[in-house]
Amino acid sequence: MKILMLLKHAAVAHHLASNSKTSPDINTLSVFRDAKNLGILHITGKDTLDLINRMSTNNVIDIDPFHTTHTILTNDKGRIIDIIYVINMESYYLLITSPGQDQVVLNWLDKYTIMEDIEYSNQTSQFSISHILHTNPKTLFNISDTGTSSSLVTEINTPNFTSYLIPYHLGDLNSYLMIASSKYDQSIKKYLGNHLSFWDTPQYEQFRIAHKIPIHGNELSEEHNPLEAGLIGAIDFHKGCYIGQEVIARLDSYDKVQKHLSLIKINTQKHLVDLELFSDGKLAGIITSAQQKNNTDFSLGMAYIHKNHSKIGTYLSTKDGEQVTVLENPLLFGEEK
Repeated sequence: MKILMLLKHAAVAHHLASNSKTSPDINTLSVFRDAKNLGILHITGKDTLDLINRMSTNNVIDIDPFHTTHTILTNDKGRIIDIIYVINMESYYLLITSPGQDQVVLNWLDKYTIMEDIEYSNQTSQFSISHILHTNPKTLFNISDTGTSSSLVTEINTPNFTSYLIPYHLGDLNSYLMIASSKYDQSIKKYLGNHLSFWDTPQYEQFRIAHKIPIHGNELSEEHNPLEAGLIGAIDFHKGCYIGQEVIARLDSYDKVQKHLSLIKINTQKHLVDLELFSDGKLAGIITSAQQKNNTDFSLGMAYIHKNHSKIGTYLSTKDGEQVTVLENPLLFGEEK
């Protein structure tokens, strides 16, 4: 009986996965969006990487000049403060934060800066930021792709603006940030608009959910830890201690993670965010993001679901009886290192 049930779940999952694509093939995307709501911190000082390494989940101590990497700031309970992107600009560092988290991150780092040689400034308002989804945006500027590193920062110079093209790792997406002085904002938008399609917020939101990209305020917050959020690929279990490390290590070692961030299909178009999910009348999870798929009568969403109910193919329901199906338990940055 158990074998038959497993085969049934597997068949359901395969059918749903093959019939739930909601956006273009990521390998053929040629779009951009306005991302100026991302935060940018400017940091100087020889102790910068050492401090961030002692405060976050990933190993950032050896970032080469003009390269970038991602890591997660966690509090002493192992909960998520933010995913940040650290960029080594050789003579200074840039830190990319989630929207609205720039000052939160700055204050958190400053709180633990005592004798270190570090100076911070919040420069979010001074930058133009565009998010590009394209296989190789260097070709848009007639730059040959001679580098082999997926973390290499590229300087862009045109007659109308100067900017940096920065890899912005979001799972298997070909994703980049184009960052420049805010004075170049209109010139950059015009240039990109001549080469790429523009996505507004609803278009990107549908794409984001379909490709299992969590965002701060919905899926990422101090209510959740990185293991629940499927961010194990951004945790280096072999590096030195960091704030929250003991909690995260214990959760992993003793298999104490109680819920998983899951991709779900919802058979309704109603407002869904923050709706509770049930299994046989018992609370099983809560929806964090959802959006109707174009020209369909269902929505895709993301939800935190208790581990006992998060297997692919599991059926849940809302309080009103709308059916919800678990499609996937994604890992944004891949498996454990």
